[in-house]
Amino acid sequence: MSVDNTQTLQQLYESFLEFRDGLMAKAIERSVFSSKGSDGVEFRPVVIIESEDDYRYWQDQFATWKSYANKLKEGRPLIYHDTNRQVHPLPEIVNNITAVTIQLSSATSSKRWTTAGIIKVLLQRRDATLTKLPPEPELVDAYEAEIERFAAYADDYEFMLRRTGYEDTILQLKDNDGQVAKYHVSRFGAFIYNNGNKIVVSEAAARARKSIYDTLEPIPCMAFLSGALYAIPDNEAALKKSKQEAAKAAGVKRMKRKNDEKVASAKAAQSKSNVRTGEEQE
Repeated sequence: MSVDNTQTLQQLYESFLEFRDGLMAKAIERSVFSSKGSDGVEFRPVVIIESEDDYRYWQDQFATWKSYANKLKEGRPLIYHDTNRQVHPLPEIVNNITAVTIQLSSATSSKRWTTAGIIKVLLQRRDATLTKLPPEPELVDAYEAEIERFAAYADDYEFMLRRTGYEDTILQLKDNDGQVAKYHVSRFGAFIYNNGNKIVVSEAAARARKSIYDTLEPIPCMAFLSGALYAIPDNEAALKKSKQEAAKAAGVKRMKRKNDEKVASAKAAQSKSNVRTGEEQE
């Protein structure tokens, strides 16, 4: 790609950012709900489109967004790919919805690390500490001890680093047929329409998401400034146990349902028998 083309693409990207941020500001203004980041900036707007004119407006804006995305991807596919967080996911309009229930849910980010990767980070932190003035020999010793402890694991042994404190916005969408579906609101929002008809909006209590990691003890590690580190084999063993317990509970539930059906069937048969007996006596 030539310098001129590179400059043109950069201008296109900057034009897109200006367009995107302006559109998101309008969406926030018209939203019935939005999330707020740690920096105080609102995002994830939930917009109820109330008229056909508004519907056409958002359709046109999202078509422009998609056009930007296609041109950027064509210019630099390795950068502006379909998972580029500055451009994607493309916002969309969800049609034929009669009711929306908004619910916040706790969320967690996770990343796999190997022993070799963790030791590399520990070495970097130790070396950075060695150059500090005044020197911190106790901290250096702590990093050395940590490196020695992780060196006991195989190089390819895997760990999971999990960071909590995030929130997801989940919508329960009820359509014109009465069907309810779950919809995850992306950072660029959710846009709901029902052909100009009224949409009932409500909020549900926040939901705490349970995790198998709740039953595990994290492994102390100085390599990361935040988050909790877990050994993946421990997680897999706990997950297997959890699945076994869930299967057992499901089996008990099925047996109870079958037993209830048998009892109900027997009562119905007895009732019919009593009716026949009464008719014969007459």
